Amino acid sequence: QMYEKALQISLCTLGEQHSIVAALYGNMGRTMCNRGEYDKALQMYDKALEIKLTVLGEWHPETAVIYSNMGNTLHSKCEYDRAIHMHERALQIKMAAMGKKHPDIANSYLSLGSVHCSRGDFEKAQEVQEEALNIHMAMLGEQHPSIATTYACMGVTLRRLGKYDEALQMYEK
Repeated sequence: QMYEKALQISLCTLGEQHSIVAALYGNMGRTMCNRGEYDKALQMYDKALEIKLTVLGEWHPETAVIYSNMGNTLHSKCEYDRAIHMHERALQIKMAAMGKKHPDIANSYLSLGSVHCSRGDFEKAQEVQEEALNIHMAMLGEQHPSIATTYACMGVTLRRLGKYDEALQMYEK
């Protein structure tokens, strides 16, 4: 309800094509996704994306965030092919804007890995998770919390592969 009030005020004062309006649509989308209202979330993300494309362009990192959020929502809906497409698009934009070695790139690889794992493509999941680990290690060091998250994701994939000893090793790291 607060987002709706903020949206109405922003639309009246800033107009439809403003980054703040896009951010509000994005926040509403995340909230709806958290509530399990995936189709409504995707509608909000579509509105946010339309504005981001108009105001910032296709190759802006904020546009990539919308694609990532759409990918996460589609993953939650078990629409894995579409989720992968969205995460790959976000990854392309982030790489163009930030280069290949950035923590945000690693996080995109982890999101892709999670979708691949959910769809049962464990080898592809491992491949992108290892890429995420390499980037996180290089950029953040071994003791950063993102390393623990990456190991946990890798552990899930190994467990799903039936490699229980290797999964436990990842969890213990």
